Amino acid sequence: MKVIHVALLALITLSILNSCQNDNGESESNSDQPDKSAEVSTNEFEKLAVNPCNLIDEALVTKHFDVSTENLEKDEFVRDKISWMDHCTYKWKKEDFDAINQRNQKILMEAIKSGNTKNAVQAGMDVEKTHNFVGVTNLKLYEDAEKARRYFENSHKVPSKEDLEKLDEEFKKQSDKNGLSEKQEEVGKDLGEGIAKNLKFQTIENLGDIAYWDDLGSKVDVLVGNMQIGVKIHTGKGTEKDIEIGTKIAKEILSKL
Repeated sequence: MKVIHVALLALITLSILNSCQNDNGESESNSDQPDKSAEVSTNEFEKLAVNPCNLIDEALVTKHFDVSTENLEKDEFVRDKISWMDHCTYKWKKEDFDAINQRNQKILMEAIKSGNTKNAVQAGMDVEKTHNFVGVTNLKLYEDAEKARRYFENSHKVPSKEDLEKLDEEFKKQSDKNGLSEKQEEVGKDLGEGIAKNLKFQTIENLGDIAYWDDLGSKVDVLVGNMQIGVKIHTGKGTEKDIEIGTKIAKEILSKL
């Protein structure tokens, strides 16, 4: 299968999965969570968030990590509007980069040889990250705070059995619309199920109005009023450390707004 087809399948899968979660109806609001929306400016967010690199720089990275600027690699995808797909990330190789790379290649090759998409999805979850990284992504400005809270909470829930059934139905419609073959449709469904089954979220207290750790995305997502940001992070020291430093960085970013 060509790479472009795999990318299309993944994009369709993620889009459908997100819509399935967001169509669950009204979410339950957490009345105990303090409202921080008055402390940030929507106008400032609109001005800065068109480019995630406005929200993070080398100085912020080296403040929290023992890495020199010479070893940082900047990876960015930026357009001219606020988008959840845009990102600005700084990464640096781990000391055992070559050994990790070899192990990952072995895992992926065994999965490819099996010819099973589900094995490939699991292999993607099993490989170790070759770089430490931190960056800004998942930026979004909603129409209003109520809609923002509803969408944000629903998009940070593990899909139910009914959601997965709806995913299959919607993927069938989208595969017909995009002219995908039966084999591509089957692969897409396997991708969707693999992604959904690996979704894990953890509530983060005292950050914005609502905040979650997205384990699959390796990021801290935070909502303040009708503004959403995500801090991608991998410290190489475990999830607790990722959440700890990611939360600190998110707070510093919010202080700019």
